[in-house]
Amino acid sequence: MRTTVDIPDALLRRARQVAEARGRTLSAVVVDALRSALSRPAPGEQPEPFRLVTFGGTSAWPDLDFDRASDLVVAEDELGYRVAEPPAAYGPRAGGKGRKRSR
Repeated sequence: MRTTVDIPDALLRRARQVAEARGRTLSAVVVDALRSALSRPAPGEQPEPFRLVTFGGTSAWPDLDFDRASDLVVAEDELGYRVAEPPAAYGPRAGGKGRKRSR
């Protein structure tokens, strides 16, 4: 959307220099600067407080000892490296006819 904004000459010169140095348009630099300025809380404005969500009772993994770091690392690795089943289009996992490769 086009609009008219009064920008002080020195600020406009600086914005043009930044745009040229970064290989971007003046509009892109202005939009990025405005987006950045509007994403920060205003002076005196409190950011929304962080709320830690906790659950009472037992852990999601009752056999896991949270006091042993090695158990935590193993559990995290098992979650992160879990191998998903291949899509049906690729055929059975081993020993069967899979999708033929084009050469």
